[in-house]
Order: sequence, then C-alpha cells, then structure tokens
Amino acid sequence: MIAKLFRGRVLLTIALIAWVASGIFTVDRDEEGVVLLLGKPWKTHVAPGIHFAPPRPFAKSAVVRTTSAYQMSVGFKIAERVAGKTASSADAEFLSGDTNILSLELVLQYVVDEPLRILYGIEDPHFLVRRAAESVATTVLSETAVDDALTTGRSAILESIRRGTQEILRSYESGITIVSATVKKIEPPPEVIDAFQDVQNAKSDRERAINEANGYANEVIPRARGEAVAVIARSRGDREGRIEIARGEADRITRMMSEYQKAPVGVKERLYLETLERVLASAEVYAVDAGGRTQPMGLKLIR
Repeated sequence: MIAKLFRGRVLLTIALIAWVASGIFTVDRDEEGVVLLLGKPWKTHVAPGIHFAPPRPFAKSAVVRTTSAYQMSVGFKIAERVAGKTASSADAEFLSGDTNILSLELVLQYVVDEPLRILYGIEDPHFLVRRAAESVATTVLSETAVDDALTTGRSAILESIRRGTQEILRSYESGITIVSATVKKIEPPPEVIDAFQDVQNAKSDRERAINEANGYANEVIPRARGEAVAVIARSRGDREGRIEIARGEADRITRMMSEYQKAPVGVKERLYLETLERVLASAEVYAVDAGGRTQPMGLKLIR
C-alpha cells in the first residue's frame, strides 16, 4: 500500500515537473516571441533566447520571424511555380486604362513589425497581403495606358502598388511593412502578344520616320531661310537701284520740260535725232536706187 502511494506521488511529481517545463520556449535569432497570460497580452516582444512562461492553460506562447523578409506573389503562386505548374490566367490578367488585357506577375517582400498583431489580430495575414496587392494592382493598371505599362511606366506602377498595399495593411493594423515590389512579368496575354508586338514595331517605325523627317526639316529649313534672306536683300538692292534710276529720269524730264517751254522746235528736233540715233545704232541702213534714177534720194538721215 505504501509502495503504491509512493509510486503515485512520484508519478504526480514527474507530471507536475513536465507540466511546469512545458512553459519553457525558445526564440531563435530571427524571431520574436509573444506570450498571452489568461488570454491577454503579457509579453509582446520577447527577445531571442530561452524563456519561461506559465504553462497552459494559464499562458500561451508563440514566435514569429521578424528580421527576415517574407515573400508573397501576385498573378501566380510561388509553390506552383517551383513545382513547374503554370499560373491560372484568371489570377494573372488585369485590365489596363485603355481596356487592354495585361498579364502581370510580381513578388512582394515584407517584414513583420508587430508580432502580436500578425499572430492574433488577423486570421490570415499572408492572404491579406496577397488580396490587398491584387486590389491595388487592379486599380493602378486600370488608370494606366497599356503603352506606359509595357515601357516607361513600370517603376511608377511598382511604387504605386507597394504604397497602396502598405496603406491597406496599415488600415487593418496588420503589423506588416512592405519592403519591396518586383515585377516578374508584365506583358500582353500569350494569345495576342504577336499582335501587340506588331503594334509596337509599327510605333517604332512611326517614331523613326518622324525623327528622320524632323532631321531633314532641321537641315532644309535653315538653308531655305538663308536663301530667302539673300533674295530679300537682293530685291531690296534692286528696288533702291530702280528708284534712283526713276528719280534720275524724272529729273531729266523735268529739266527737258523747262527747255521745251523755252524752245519747243529745237527740243523736238533734238529728241527726234536722239531717238533715231538710239534706235538705229545697231541697224544696217541701205540706200536703194528706185527705177535706175540718177537723182539723189532725199533721206534725212544723219549718221
């Protein structure tokens, strides 16, 4: 009887020691621990090391990784990608601002700032990160033209998704901070990628033609302007010369008019002779014997 009682006490002692020892827990170097006592937070930032908390059911301890980053994918599942499976098109397709379909795959990296919130504040914090990023990506791409998304707008898209996702997580008090967002793929769906490539090639050809035309215009226009300036200057010179000639003629006619008023007959004879001299200066004059007459002809020509 005494032996049975002693054995029972030993077993009870061992069970008691085991129960108390169950309160010992370890926190690794990249983790922080949280302890709830009677269902309420008791220790929320337990440092790495070996610690003790009241055993269950009085207390409950848990640890979470806080110094290394988690990864969450959008548009595909990392586990499926590692297994070699193809992502569902429904998960990866988004609508752009000009109603084109884009296939988007990106990876978010995030860290845990508040272990208590991620452990007991949200049912599935990692699922929340994914759904928040998908919601923000849908909004951002719906405000972005497909050309910008495929070319120069990638950095802006990534930053908008990271910032928008962080705002949603902050509004839920998730205790999560988004570190970075990386695009794995952003392109048209495989069914229409050839057509998109043709469009991009056509746009490149258009830009090249425009650049060539601008280069030709930059070469021709200055030369044409220089020639125009030269023609204008030459025309102005001709104009001034003609004006001076006209003025000289006007002065001569004025003086001649004054002489004509004094001696009209003499002026007429002089004008007549000057006109004949100017007209016949390069002409050849012939004297023709009319009918064999010997009488001299009455030519009033003075050479």
